[in-house]
Amino acid sequence: MGDFMGIGIGVNNNGFGFTLSEKEKRYDVDYFSVYGIFDMSFIKINGGYLMNGREIFDTENIKKTGNGFFINIFLGWQF
Repeated sequence: MGDFMGIGIGVNNNGFGFTLSEKEKRYDVDYFSVYGIFDMSFIKINGGYLMNGREIFDTENIKKTGNGFFINIFLGWQF
């Protein structure tokens, strides 16, 4: 709707990871999500549902973290 307002939906496969400093092992987290976005010029609201969350330690230890809802609210003001 021009430059002022927008809405959207999507599917995401996201995660992050890092190598532990005291060991030569890796720690990773990954998940799938479906989400919706409502975006105006000064506020952005993003919410959805996370599925199949996993914690992976050194590719051998896999722990399922479950499912759940999330919401992010960003508020900005131009000076």
